[in-house]
Amino acid sequence: MSKEAAQEAAPEAAQEAREAAQEAAQEAREAAALRGLAAHLLEKWEVPEALHAALSFVDGPPISEAAHRASRAFLAVHAGAGSGATPVLDGLRTHVSPAISKAAAKAFVKGPEGGAVGGGAEGGDGAISRARSSRLG
Repeated sequence: MSKEAAQEAAPEAAQEAREAAQEAAQEAREAAALRGLAAHLLEKWEVPEALHAALSFVDGPPISEAAHRASRAFLAVHAGAGSGATPVLDGLRTHVSPAISKAAAKAFVKGPEGGAVGGGAEGGDGAISRARSSRLG
């Protein structure tokens, strides 16, 4: 590469480096905002522990559309139950599956052996997986 070509390429490389740094900074700000929103929702509303997992449910990189849909459905139940706008049973039937029975919703809210689902061996992710399976057929 000639000296002139190297001098012409240097500003382009510097511009690309600036753009990459700006993109990385933007991604870091978005991640921090998402963590802040999740923390806010968990602190603001008293909801069953099982619904907490909706904020962080993933199924591995890259996250599948099914995982996004499951997380969104349970987040809608979380918001409705936490704000008092919708009982958990109605939210589960509306956003997860209309086939959820009253007994299943009660078991979901209470978790294994009367405790919170998030504290059990299976955790909230298991509840989300079961509900997602029932919704997908």
